[in-house]
Order: sequence, then structure tokens, then C-alpha cells
Amino acid sequence: MVELHGGDVHAASEGPNQGAEFEVRLPAIAAPAIEAPSSSTPSRASSGGSSSSRTTSTPPRP
Repeated sequence: MVELHGGDVHAASEGPNQGAEFEVRLPAIAAPAIEAPSSSTPSRASSGGSSSSRTTSTPPRP
């Protein structure tokens, strides 16, 4: 599903009982332009780069 949206997935582990790390990268989309009053500061929209989220999981200790 990630690849269908232009992203990729990477997984890494240092071995059995060491947990695993999964990285999912998806392309970011620009936020829709919002017309701001002339006295306010310019809005910050995403530049269309990519974003990622990192989750680390380790097994419970006995």
C-alpha cells in the first residue's frame, strides 16, 4: 500500500530478541493555499518534500 502512494518501507533488526525498526516514507503534499488578510504573516505550506515516521519496537523482558 505504501508503494502505491509513492513511498517505501525499510525494516532492520540486530537479531533475535533485539526488536526491529521499521521506517515508512511517504511523499508529502502541499497544503491548500489559504487566502490570508494582508496584515498577517505569510502562511507556511509544505514544500512537497517527503516525510517519515520512525517506530522502534522491542520485545518485553521476562
